[in-house]
Amino acid sequence: MRSKSNTFLWEGDRDRALAEARRSGCALDLWFRLAEQRARYQQEFSAWLKDVHAKHRARFGKAAAQSAA
Repeated sequence: MRSKSNTFLWEGDRDRALAEARRSGCALDLWFRLAEQRARYQQEFSAWLKDVHAKHRARFGKAAAQSAA
């Protein structure tokens, strides 16, 4: 029987999979898959954010606060 976390991960819903794993626990191999998915997502997000900065010269967070001061 599949765990809810495994099902959510299979469906591509990383957030729900992680929340369910934290709430109910899961097998060690699933924790590793969750970690791998999270790392991949963070790399993709980082690349996207760099692209936004380059295209729009947008600044977020500390950089935006420093440029406004």
